[in-house]
Amino acid sequence: MIRSVTGTFHLHLDMFRMAPDHHQGDFVDNSAIRKMYDFFSSTPWFWELDAWTCRATARSPYRERVIGQLGIGESSRVLDVACGTGLNFDLLQERLARTGALVGLDYSPKTLRLARKKVAKRGWDNVTLVETDSAVYAPEEPFDAALCTFAIEIIPPWRETVAMMVRAVRSGGRVGFIGFKESTKRGFSTMNPVWRAMSVPFGGVELDRTVRSVLGEQCDEVLYEEVYGGFYYLLVGTKR
Repeated sequence: MIRSVTGTFHLHLDMFRMAPDHHQGDFVDNSAIRKMYDFFSSTPWFWELDAWTCRATARSPYRERVIGQLGIGESSRVLDVACGTGLNFDLLQERLARTGALVGLDYSPKTLRLARKKVAKRGWDNVTLVETDSAVYAPEEPFDAALCTFAIEIIPPWRETVAMMVRAVRSGGRVGFIGFKESTKRGFSTMNPVWRAMSVPFGGVELDRTVRSVLGEQCDEVLYEEVYGGFYYLLVGTKR
Protein backbone atom coordinates (compact mmCIF):
# COMPACT_ATOMS: atom_id res chain seq x y z
CA MET A 1 0.00 0.00 0.00
CA ILE A 2 1.41 3.38 -0.94
CA ARG A 3 1.84 5.44 2.22
CA SER A 4 1.83 9.22 2.34
CA VAL A 5 3.43 10.19 5.66
CA THR A 6 6.52 12.37 5.22
CA GLY A 7 9.74 11.11 6.73
CA THR A 8 8.77 7.46 7.28
CA PHE A 9 10.83 5.93 4.48
CA HIS A 10 14.13 5.55 6.36
CA LEU A 11 12.29 4.37 9.48
CA HIS A 12 10.63 1.60 7.50
CA LEU A 13 13.91 0.47 5.96
CA ASP A 14 15.51 0.34 9.42
CA MET A 15 12.69 -1.93 10.60
CA PHE A 16 13.37 -4.44 7.88
CA ARG A 17 17.13 -4.44 8.52
CA MET A 18 16.37 -6.29 11.76
CA ALA A 19 16.12 -9.52 9.77
CA PRO A 20 18.15 -11.10 6.91
CA ASP A 21 17.82 -9.52 3.49
CA HIS A 22 16.00 -12.25 1.59
CA HIS A 23 13.17 -12.10 -0.94
CA GLN A 24 10.47 -9.70 0.37
CA GLY A 25 8.09 -11.79 2.52
CA ASP A 26 10.97 -13.89 3.87
CA PHE A 27 12.36 -11.04 5.96
CA VAL A 28 9.27 -9.14 7.11
CA ASP A 29 8.50 -10.55 10.54
CA ASN A 30 5.79 -9.90 13.09
CA SER A 31 7.92 -7.61 15.24
CA ALA A 32 8.74 -5.38 12.27
CA ILE A 33 5.09 -5.19 11.23
CA ARG A 34 3.97 -4.38 14.77
CA LYS A 35 6.59 -1.64 15.07
CA MET A 36 5.59 -0.15 11.72
CA TYR A 37 1.86 -0.09 12.47
CA ASP A 38 2.39 1.24 15.98
CA PHE A 39 4.26 4.11 14.33
CA PHE A 40 1.44 4.69 11.82
CA SER A 41 -1.08 4.74 14.66
CA SER A 42 0.98 7.31 16.57
CA THR A 43 0.98 9.68 13.59
CA PRO A 44 -1.94 12.18 13.66
CA TRP A 45 -4.44 11.70 10.83
CA PHE A 46 -2.38 8.92 9.26
CA TRP A 47 -5.19 6.39 9.01
CA GLU A 48 -7.71 8.95 7.78
CA LEU A 49 -5.38 10.05 4.98
CA ASP A 50 -4.42 6.47 4.18
CA ALA A 51 -8.05 5.34 3.91
CA TRP A 52 -8.98 8.30 1.74
CA THR A 53 -6.06 8.01 -0.70
CA CYS A 54 -6.40 4.22 -0.99
CA ARG A 55 -10.22 4.19 -1.28
CA ALA A 56 -10.37 2.16 1.92
CA THR A 57 -12.61 4.36 4.08
CA ALA A 58 -15.26 2.95 6.40
CA ARG A 59 -17.78 3.36 3.55
CA SER A 60 -15.51 2.00 0.85
CA PRO A 61 -17.51 0.17 -1.84
CA TYR A 62 -14.98 -2.63 -1.57
CA ARG A 63 -15.72 -3.15 2.12
CA GLU A 64 -19.46 -3.01 1.41
CA ARG A 65 -19.15 -5.57 -1.39
CA VAL A 66 -17.24 -8.14 0.68
CA ILE A 67 -19.21 -7.64 3.91
CA GLY A 68 -22.44 -7.88 1.93
CA GLN A 69 -21.42 -11.36 0.77
CA LEU A 70 -20.67 -12.75 4.24
CA GLY A 71 -24.27 -13.68 5.07
CA ILE A 72 -24.26 -11.75 8.35
CA GLY A 73 -27.52 -11.51 10.30
CA GLU A 74 -28.57 -9.93 13.59
CA SER A 75 -27.54 -12.95 15.65
CA SER A 76 -24.28 -13.67 13.82
CA ARG A 77 -20.84 -13.99 15.36
CA VAL A 78 -18.21 -12.24 13.24
CA LEU A 79 -14.41 -12.31 13.41
CA ASP A 80 -12.51 -9.29 12.00
CA VAL A 81 -8.84 -10.25 11.59
CA ALA A 82 -6.28 -7.41 11.58
CA CYS A 83 -9.19 -5.11 12.39
CA GLY A 84 -6.95 -2.05 12.70
CA THR A 85 -8.78 1.03 13.91
CA GLY A 86 -12.16 -0.56 13.23
CA LEU A 87 -12.95 0.64 9.73
CA ASN A 88 -15.16 -2.42 9.11
CA PHE A 89 -17.12 -1.99 12.31
CA ASP A 90 -19.84 0.40 11.12
CA LEU A 91 -20.83 -1.81 8.19
CA LEU A 92 -20.69 -4.93 10.35
CA GLN A 93 -22.76 -3.36 13.14
CA GLU A 94 -25.47 -2.35 10.67
CA ARG A 95 -25.95 -6.04 9.89
CA LEU A 96 -25.49 -7.25 13.46
CA ALA A 97 -27.94 -4.62 14.77
CA ARG A 98 -25.76 -4.51 17.90
CA THR A 99 -27.22 -7.86 18.99
CA GLY A 100 -24.73 -10.18 17.31
CA ALA A 101 -21.12 -10.52 18.44
CA LEU A 102 -18.07 -8.93 16.85
CA VAL A 103 -14.50 -9.91 17.75
CA GLY A 104 -11.62 -7.85 16.36
CA LEU A 105 -8.01 -9.07 16.37
CA ASP A 106 -4.89 -6.99 15.84
CA TYR A 107 -1.20 -7.34 16.70
CA SER A 108 -0.50 -3.62 17.05
CA PRO A 109 -1.37 -2.31 20.55
CA LYS A 110 -1.40 1.32 19.45
CA THR A 111 -3.76 0.54 16.59
CA LEU A 112 -6.07 -1.38 18.92
CA ARG A 113 -6.05 1.60 21.26
CA LEU A 114 -7.65 3.65 18.48
CA ALA A 115 -10.19 0.89 17.86
CA ARG A 116 -11.08 0.80 21.57
CA LYS A 117 -11.68 4.56 21.53
CA LYS A 118 -14.06 4.13 18.60
CA VAL A 119 -15.95 1.31 20.31
CA ALA A 120 -16.28 3.31 23.54
CA LYS A 121 -17.42 6.43 21.68
CA ARG A 122 -20.13 4.50 19.84
CA GLY A 123 -21.22 2.65 22.98
CA TRP A 124 -20.90 -0.75 21.35
CA ASP A 125 -21.14 -3.42 24.03
CA ASN A 126 -21.10 -6.36 21.63
CA VAL A 127 -17.49 -5.81 20.48
CA THR A 128 -14.47 -7.63 21.92
CA LEU A 129 -10.97 -6.54 20.89
CA VAL A 130 -8.02 -8.91 21.28
CA GLU A 131 -4.32 -8.13 20.89
CA THR A 132 -2.83 -11.28 19.41
CA ASP A 133 -0.93 -12.91 16.60
CA SER A 134 -3.84 -13.91 14.36
CA ALA A 135 -2.19 -17.19 13.35
CA VAL A 136 -2.47 -18.61 16.88
CA TYR A 137 -5.89 -17.26 17.85
CA ALA A 138 -8.23 -20.02 19.05
CA PRO A 139 -11.88 -19.02 19.58
CA GLU A 140 -13.94 -20.71 22.27
CA GLU A 141 -16.93 -21.07 19.93
CA PRO A 142 -17.30 -20.91 16.13
CA PHE A 143 -18.08 -17.80 14.12
CA ASP A 144 -20.58 -17.41 11.33
CA ALA A 145 -18.19 -15.28 9.28
CA ALA A 146 -14.60 -14.09 9.29
CA LEU A 147 -12.96 -11.33 7.28
CA CYS A 148 -9.57 -9.74 6.79
CA THR A 149 -9.44 -6.51 4.78
CA PHE A 150 -6.32 -4.84 3.38
CA ALA A 151 -4.07 -6.99 5.58
CA ILE A 152 -3.58 -10.61 4.50
CA GLU A 153 -0.64 -9.60 2.27
CA ILE A 154 0.90 -7.86 5.30
CA ILE A 155 0.51 -10.49 8.03
CA PRO A 156 3.77 -12.54 8.03
CA PRO A 157 2.22 -15.95 8.93
CA TRP A 158 -0.46 -15.50 6.28
CA ARG A 159 -1.08 -19.18 5.45
CA GLU A 160 -1.58 -19.94 9.13
CA THR A 161 -3.93 -16.96 9.40
CA VAL A 162 -6.07 -18.14 6.48
CA ALA A 163 -6.18 -21.61 8.04
CA MET A 164 -7.18 -20.13 11.41
CA MET A 165 -10.00 -18.13 9.82
CA VAL A 166 -11.38 -21.22 8.09
CA ARG A 167 -11.16 -23.25 11.32
CA ALA A 168 -12.84 -20.44 13.24
CA VAL A 169 -16.05 -20.43 11.18
CA ARG A 170 -18.77 -23.06 11.23
CA SER A 171 -19.45 -25.32 8.28
CA GLY A 172 -21.33 -23.20 5.77
CA GLY A 173 -19.88 -20.01 7.24
CA ARG A 174 -18.11 -17.52 5.03
CA VAL A 175 -14.57 -16.15 4.91
CA GLY A 176 -13.78 -12.90 3.09
CA PHE A 177 -10.75 -10.85 2.07
CA ILE A 178 -9.78 -7.61 0.44
CA GLY A 179 -6.20 -8.04 -0.69
CA PHE A 180 -3.37 -6.54 -2.72
CA LYS A 181 -1.97 -7.81 -6.01
CA GLU A 182 -0.19 -6.70 -9.15
CA SER A 183 -2.52 -5.45 -11.87
CA THR A 184 -3.10 -7.39 -15.08
CA LYS A 185 -5.31 -4.65 -16.52
CA ARG A 186 -4.19 -2.87 -19.65
CA GLY A 187 -2.60 0.47 -18.85
CA PHE A 188 -2.57 -0.05 -15.08
CA SER A 189 -0.04 -2.89 -15.25
CA THR A 190 2.67 -0.39 -16.26
CA MET A 191 2.56 0.80 -12.64
CA ASN A 192 3.43 -2.63 -11.24
CA PRO A 193 7.17 -1.93 -10.79
CA VAL A 194 6.39 1.17 -8.71
CA TRP A 195 3.66 -0.65 -6.77
CA ARG A 196 6.06 -3.49 -5.98
CA ALA A 197 9.00 -1.26 -5.10
CA MET A 198 6.96 0.65 -2.53
CA SER A 199 4.96 -2.28 -1.14
CA VAL A 200 7.38 -3.42 1.58
CA PRO A 201 8.88 -0.15 2.91
CA PHE A 202 5.52 1.62 2.87
CA GLY A 203 3.28 -1.04 4.39
CA GLY A 204 5.01 -4.42 4.52
CA VAL A 205 2.91 -5.75 1.64
CA GLU A 206 3.94 -8.91 -0.21
CA LEU A 207 2.16 -9.03 -3.57
CA ASP A 208 2.84 -12.65 -4.57
CA ARG A 209 0.74 -14.49 -2.01
CA THR A 210 -1.65 -17.12 -3.35
CA VAL A 211 -4.52 -16.42 -0.95
CA ARG A 212 -7.17 -17.36 -3.49
CA SER A 213 -5.80 -20.85 -4.11
CA VAL A 214 -5.13 -21.50 -0.41
CA LEU A 215 -8.68 -20.50 0.52
CA GLY A 216 -10.01 -22.63 -2.32
CA GLU A 217 -8.58 -25.76 -0.72
CA GLN A 218 -11.23 -25.59 2.02
CA CYS A 219 -13.90 -23.21 0.74
CA ASP A 220 -16.16 -22.91 -2.29
CA GLU A 221 -15.62 -19.54 -3.95
CA VAL A 222 -18.57 -17.14 -3.82
CA LEU A 223 -16.91 -13.96 -5.03
CA TYR A 224 -13.72 -12.96 -6.78
CA GLU A 225 -13.31 -9.51 -8.31
CA GLU A 226 -10.32 -7.40 -9.24
CA VAL A 227 -10.87 -3.73 -8.43
CA TYR A 228 -8.99 -0.43 -8.02
CA GLY A 229 -7.31 -0.80 -11.40
CA GLY A 230 -6.58 -4.44 -10.66
CA PHE A 231 -4.36 -3.66 -7.65
CA TYR A 232 -6.93 -4.98 -5.14
CA TYR A 233 -9.02 -8.15 -5.15
CA LEU A 234 -12.23 -9.06 -3.33
CA LEU A 235 -12.53 -12.72 -2.31
CA VAL A 236 -15.25 -14.60 -0.42
CA GLY A 237 -15.62 -18.33 0.13
CA THR A 238 -18.04 -20.68 1.92
CA LYS A 239 -16.52 -23.29 4.22
CA ARG A 240 -17.29 -26.80 3.07
